[in-house]
Amino acid sequence: MNVITTLNDKRREKQWNFERKMLRHIDLKKMERSIKEWVRPIIPFQFQAYPFLLDQSIDMTIDAFLLGTEYGRFGIDGESAIDSRKRCNEELTMLSHSLCDTLSGWNGESLRSHY
Repeated sequence: MNVITTLNDKRREKQWNFERKMLRHIDLKKMERSIKEWVRPIIPFQFQAYPFLLDQSIDMTIDAFLLGTEYGRFGIDGESAIDSRKRCNEELTMLSHSLCDTLSGWNGESLRSHY
């Protein structure tokens, strides 16, 4: 019996394999230290009292890393970093706003105005 697969299934499988390969390069302990270092001055108490904020921050950092690896691989074909950044700008903006909104909710004020 033959298994029917679609082009979208093959693309998604290829994407998953690529992401798995890239995730092997992440040092979660180093990432956790960096996030704590960056966030502690902004929301010191909440970050200590609600450790799930770290999980949300790590998730978004991993998403940004995968976005960078996905778009960065086009540099192999000669695309400039500026052109690659333009293509992923919408997704990157969405990720940064999402992280900012998450942290703003715990800080009690909008952080977007600070950046």
